[in-house]
Amino acid sequence: FTAMAIPAPDPGIQELRERIAVLASADESFSMDEETLRRFLVAKKGNVDDAFVALQKFAQWRKETRPESITEEEVKNEVATGKAYLNGFDREKRPVVYVFAGRHNKDERDIDEITKFIVFMVESAIAAGKETGAEKMVVVFDLSEFGMACMDYQVVKRIMYVLAHFYPERMGLMLLLDAPMVFGAFWEIIKPWIDPVTVEKIKLVDSEQLENYIDPASLPKELADSIEVAPS
Repeated sequence: FTAMAIPAPDPGIQELRERIAVLASADESFSMDEETLRRFLVAKKGNVDDAFVALQKFAQWRKETRPESITEEEVKNEVATGKAYLNGFDREKRPVVYVFAGRHNKDERDIDEITKFIVFMVESAIAAGKETGAEKMVVVFDLSEFGMACMDYQVVKRIMYVLAHFYPERMGLMLLLDAPMVFGAFWEIIKPWIDPVTVEKIKLVDSEQLENYIDPASLPKELADSIEVAPS
């Protein structure tokens, strides 16, 4: 009989837990689970001090914004466009958010509402992931109708900021589907804004390659129809 080795506790997580516990004893809004501590520590490359500062900012933002309480009514204008919604899971059982870039017009949006909408979609994906035990999500950007009106640099920066500062290590994969030539110039501008670790999670794919990541039967009907795939 050989006893199984018990992994040694992560000293970084232990130190973060102790520091956060001191803050939480005075303000319960600083209470966080170990998974959250771990995500921030990983995002900060194991630097406990940086992770602690980021967690404090996250706790303050969460207290002021109450992201888990945002309702569909609060982002109804964005919802009405049909530009993004949650639908099913990928082959690794991660929740998938589909974004239809052609439905976004930079001249017809309110930056505050769309920021809230971004948070609403991420929170929806996190809630869906609890069904399968998935901490990370997948985002599919349908770029087939991408054009000049979609080139919204302010919104891209806002998405990157929200994910990096409030939802680190939540992005498991981002698929850029059927990108037209015009997207190439846009991508060259925004790519340097994105953390290199995140860039590694971004894949340019066509409809055939999409099947490697998502079962065609799990695609939303409108996307399945557009790429001639019959969902179940």
